[in-house]
Amino acid sequence: MPALLGRGRYTIRVHNPVPIIPDQRHELESIRSGRLWLEALGAAGMCVQRPIRSRDGDLATELESTEPGGDNIHVTIVQCIEGEPEKSRGSDHWFGIGKALGALHDHAKNWDRPDRFH
Repeated sequence: MPALLGRGRYTIRVHNPVPIIPDQRHELESIRSGRLWLEALGAAGMCVQRPIRSRDGDLATELESTEPGGDNIHVTIVQCIEGEPEKSRGSDHWFGIGKALGALHDHAKNWDRPDRFH
């Protein structure tokens, strides 16, 4: 069977099933929506972590609790961005951050969200 993940570094995130802030539970559809947006940002040429889909094409996986009445756990995987942290904090650094935030704002304003986006 071929490997699902290529070379590189990945981050596995286990989303908190219990709300830290009331009414802020990481619902599965909200998690999937965030990953859809990451895919769209990457497709638009922005440097973002690339979400990895499961074998069945899903952006988030729900793992059933082994405890009776326990909360199911939601898991996602992203490919890490290669590189080194920026050492300089000069005007070019801050200009780059501003430019990236502007591009993110423009994308959010103009993105044609899928029907399933939450």
